[in-house]
Amino acid sequence: MPRFLFHLHECGVNTHDDSGRELPDLTSAIEAARADALSIMAHEVYDGHLCLSCHIEVEEPATGKRTSLPFRDVLKVTGI
Repeated sequence: MPRFLFHLHECGVNTHDDSGRELPDLTSAIEAARADALSIMAHEVYDGHLCLSCHIEVEEPATGKRTSLPFRDVLKVTGI
């Protein structure tokens, strides 16, 4: 099973993932990143703020391919 790295880019701070997670495929890795992003945003909202310019970069170490998942694409905002 391939290993994927999840690098967090949050409000100017970059947290590099050195261990990653084994997942079946890129689709599963993006879904895992989506769940992580929602969890991070939930904690931010609880603390009274929300940054939608952050993102998680999913890296496939075997190929070097990187896929960016912006927080703003994970959340549907209505009622504005």
